Amino acid sequence: MNTFVSKAVIPMRRPQHMLSVVCQHFAEEEVAVTWTETRGDARFPFGCGLFEAEATYLLVQAEAEDIPGLLRLKNILAMHLEELAPEEPPEIVWTGDGCDVTELPNLRIMRVARTTALTPQMRRITLSGDDLARFASGGHHVKVLVPPEGVATPEWPIAGRNGRPQWPSEDRRPIMRTYTIRRIDVPAGEMDIDFVLHGDDGIASRWAAAAGEGDIVGIMGPGGMSVREADWYLLAGDMTALPVISRLLEELPATTRGVALIEIPAASEKQKIKSATKIELRYLHSAHPESGDTTALEEAVRAIVFPDDMKSFVFVGAETSVARRLRSYLRQERNLDRSQHLCAAYWRLGRREGEGSAEEYD
Repeated sequence: MNTFVSKAVIPMRRPQHMLSVVCQHFAEEEVAVTWTETRGDARFPFGCGLFEAEATYLLVQAEAEDIPGLLRLKNILAMHLEELAPEEPPEIVWTGDGCDVTELPNLRIMRVARTTALTPQMRRITLSGDDLARFASGGHHVKVLVPPEGVATPEWPIAGRNGRPQWPSEDRRPIMRTYTIRRIDVPAGEMDIDFVLHGDDGIASRWAAAAGEGDIVGIMGPGGMSVREADWYLLAGDMTALPVISRLLEELPATTRGVALIEIPAASEKQKIKSATKIELRYLHSAHPESGDTTALEEAVRAIVFPDDMKSFVFVGAETSVARRLRSYLRQERNLDRSQHLCAAYWRLGRREGEGSAEEYD
């Protein structure tokens, strides 16, 4: 079996400190990682990252069984190193295998096959493309790359020397937004993504409202954390979380019990969800949930009685401040361990994606 290897020698003032910070972060994300003061080993399903701290630099080595896995690993390692060292941005230049490859392994260029109006404010876009097997596992979320307005064929990102996506100029680059894969059919080469329509207030919303057969769009991913195995679930969210909650209700085992709470602006936004589980679905009506003033979802979550004799897990997908408050409630008042809940900020009041970081409060 072949092993493909890339290395990067990264100059920095405190390489041992950075090694410890990165490895601790991976451990919190449940990556299989071990480390000492000078060496670290992080093992992913698709490859292995090795770290060696020297006096003036950190040596990082990526190993994988194939080039796509290697490129994916280099991106992950570089991303975490950059995010965890904001005061000393690392200069990352990879050498070795895969450095002549510019195509991003997680990028697919797809076209609109058909559209479906699910409710007045939710539209399903069915996309068609090739080689979609990677999107069938590894997370429910993808980045949708919408062509800039007036540009039929944008320039797509390529793999940069640091392992991260390298983007074209502002006037040609696509706009990236995060969405849930609602359905994927790998043999048919199809993927469904449900868009909440906000009128003209949002680039992705405008694109989805006007999208027609043959329109082009990019998809990157998959990613995002998911729920852990449990016997009883509390699934709570607003309309932006409706696609992922719907998918969970369809995929969880039939023996699963629990409650699903979905906040919608009107009864017309209810969707029929086929679920074999014993999870009770409740819709909460709020006149203007997009205003951020409603407390309906928080109050409903607080009113839920948790079972004492079942393994439980809570998922929340909502506006940033709501996700934060519910995370605090679950930890401080319900005394849930971090392994028992996932509170995801799906949007932030007053900001578009990209103006603030997407967050998952685990």
